[in-house]
Amino acid sequence: MDFWVEIVTLLIPGFNSSRDELSRLTAFVASVSPDIPWHVTAFHGDYKMTDPENTTAEMLLEAADIGRANGLRHVYAAISPVASAISKTRAARRAARS
Repeated sequence: MDFWVEIVTLLIPGFNSSRDELSRLTAFVASVSPDIPWHVTAFHGDYKMTDPENTTAEMLLEAADIGRANGLRHVYAAISPVASAISKTRAARRAARS
């Protein structure tokens, strides 16, 4: 039986956004399979949970970098078009260094 798995993490500043937690999470996922897609999405204060700050594009990009550094091959940061351009620039720089 074939199946497909993807993981989505809602990045909440001060709750699950520490470098250590993201590193442990992505290392575990990569140990299961480095080909599992990982999506990092932004939190924004709404409804009943309004205390934490909103997730910034920079936080998402840093989380994505941590995932890649731990061996994940398919990392997606759900960010605005401007931040997406920054992400593509970073990816091009990484590719040029390889």
